[in-house]
Amino acid sequence: MTGPRIDEIGPWSEVKLDIIRRYAVEYSKILSNQKEPSLTST
Repeated sequence: MTGPRIDEIGPWSEVKLDIIRRYAVEYSKILSNQKEPSLTST
């Protein structure tokens, strides 16, 4: 019996990457609509 390969991406990883990708797109839209975008809170 062998474990998963190190370079194997399972369905759980694909779902997680899709969620992160969609979040990043929306977050980028919010930042680009700001007059002075900042990645840190004040």
